[in-house]
Amino acid sequence: GCDTCPAACSLILVLQGIALDFGTTSLCSQTLLLLIRGYSFIEPLPPEADAGVGTELLREVVHARRARCAEARRRELQGMPLPDDVIAAAASATTSSAAVSPTGVSLGQHQHWHRPPAPPDRVAVLVAATPSMVRVYQPFINLWRCYAWRHGLEFLLETDDTEVSPPHQRPPNWMRWFAARRHL
Repeated sequence: GCDTCPAACSLILVLQGIALDFGTTSLCSQTLLLLIRGYSFIEPLPPEADAGVGTELLREVVHARRARCAEARRRELQGMPLPDDVIAAAASATTSSAAVSPTGVSLGQHQHWHRPPAPPDRVAVLVAATPSMVRVYQPFINLWRCYAWRHGLEFLLETDDTEVSPPHQRPPNWMRWFAARRHL
């Protein structure tokens, strides 16, 4: 596995992530995951074990790929008009108010955006991640949070890993089931 030479694993993952071409957000996210996984192998290494991969360079590559994924998503969304009911809900979700300073001077008009109302059944997107992996999966957590917001759903991020930590012998992917049980 990658335990014997994490720098080589990192290099292979990064090269694979850079070499893959993408045209959709989904494919871009897959290439981004390869880059992030490659970065996770070299991040804890001391500088002398860097093997020329370069953590700073790789960090820049990851950030550049995130920007390209965001651009791909923007292009996808431009071709997807919002349904009329969503536009109407967004229009009614904004309110205007005139801000006034403590001295009574008008500070101008401000718009306040409110999240679309959640359905009465409280449909939610549930994401579970161990606290140690939240940073690694942050781009995907953000995508699901935006998806939930756009569709008027609740978003639940579960980071309580008590049920999968020692002395329990459960894999971390069981967290989602314990979280679902708590929230249902």
